[in-house]
Amino acid sequence: MNFRLGYINTLRHELNAAVILRVLDAYGIDTDLTTGEGRELASMFAKGELDMVVSLWLPDYDAALFPIADSELIGDLYTSSLCIAGPNTGGVENCKALMGLQNAKLYVADGYRQWVGHFLDRYELLPSQIELLSLPEQDEQFSTRIGKEAHSYYCWPEGSFLASLAGKALADPLRVLPVSQKAQLLIHRSSRKNFDSDLFDELEGLLLGQKVLFALEEAVIQKGMTPAEAAEAWQRGRLIGR
Repeated sequence: MNFRLGYINTLRHELNAAVILRVLDAYGIDTDLTTGEGRELASMFAKGELDMVVSLWLPDYDAALFPIADSELIGDLYTSSLCIAGPNTGGVENCKALMGLQNAKLYVADGYRQWVGHFLDRYELLPSQIELLSLPEQDEQFSTRIGKEAHSYYCWPEGSFLASLAGKALADPLRVLPVSQKAQLLIHRSSRKNFDSDLFDELEGLLLGQKVLFALEEAVIQKGMTPAEAAEAWQRGRLIGR
């Protein structure tokens, strides 16, 4: 049976999975990839249908979903925070000010929707005030419009390539959004025994960091690479120096 690797359906998680896949390939491990929202992957992992999930944001974002106590967490891939960003014009400086808007739009990748639902509830934002739309993270044409549409807001990781294009992060006075989340790999205990020590050590020591993630995201969004191509370019030192 092939090794079963799951990743949450956002660009950042897909890029993480592409990097991990190259490591597994180097050790001759055939891998099946599965993607989905957090709840779906958590259910599959609990049933033993996945060997690894890439990657969990801890201690807050994914802790309630996944059976961490019965698994093994390894690695320290990067640290991330989720933010709501908007155009530099319009006078909206913090998330509370969104309550005064009508017909606004909030673009969010599917993998972040679980937290955005909580965000909308805490700030008492109604569908008539803000429409929730899917964020096409890998669409270069969409990326050229970011920050140029009035009353359009975006949910993404701070420091990501998309976050650099336009707009600024809104203050979160209710402290709803997760901050300083450590990205780690979740391995099923029954699968851990199949890892040799060299592979385990390499995965445990893998550090991407914001600089690498930014370059990987830029390669996909602006240069038209697939996540697999971007991961290969980084591994071979063609994206940025390692």
